[in-house]
Amino acid sequence: MPSNRTIGIVGLAFLIGLVVGGVGVSAVLPVDSGSVDPDRPPYSISSGTGCIEQSDDWAFTAPVDPGESSDRTFLVRASIEHDQSRELDARLEHAGEGRYLFVLTTGQAEKSGTPECSDGVYGSTVDLAATLPGDFESVTVVFDGEQVATIENPGDRSPTYQPLSF
Repeated sequence: MPSNRTIGIVGLAFLIGLVVGGVGVSAVLPVDSGSVDPDRPPYSISSGTGCIEQSDDWAFTAPVDPGESSDRTFLVRASIEHDQSRELDARLEHAGEGRYLFVLTTGQAEKSGTPECSDGVYGSTVDLAATLPGDFESVTVVFDGEQVATIENPGDRSPTYQPLSF
């Protein structure tokens, strides 16, 4: 089983590749300003469950293309501690009027044979990568029905980083 450090490095490499690839594609292909459907923005979620170590949880947003597009890249990294009998589900929802929800919920796991964690705690690490309309208002992170954080659109072309705490 790969170490948590290896999983973290792979996850970070995935996110960096996603951002660099997105910028590379936007530099080659014609960009249509405001091309994201606000009701169904493109997004990808990756996750892993097992023994997790303390990690930094964060949200980051930046312009997709510093040139013509007004769309914004939105990334979240979250490590959630939960019981071994639970599993994590994650989804991005459009809540209307430029608001989005990144919803994380735990439910009964259907698997067995989960590892004992001697050096860490059991849980899941989740990465969200989305392209949102440039005029989005906010993304609220919700865990098991409770609001964890709200990330506001900075209203300009600057990138923003926000630490999260679960």
